[in-house]
Amino acid sequence: MIERICHIDKELEDSIFLFGARQTGKSTFLRQKFPDSIYIDLLDTTIKGRFSRRPSLLYEDFRL
Repeated sequence: MIERICHIDKELEDSIFLFGARQTGKSTFLRQKFPDSIYIDLLDTTIKGRFSRRPSLLYEDFRL
């Protein structure tokens, strides 16, 4: 396993957008660090299409 050095503090941020190459463990890292957070996979075409057509659904579905 690769040691990751990261200084993401959940108390200081309301949302996070993590950039990086594909298949490098970004999602795995975030799910381990923030297990109670909401994750939206916009690579899923059904989910992406739904929110593209009606962005207000983000607020309705997740009470943001």
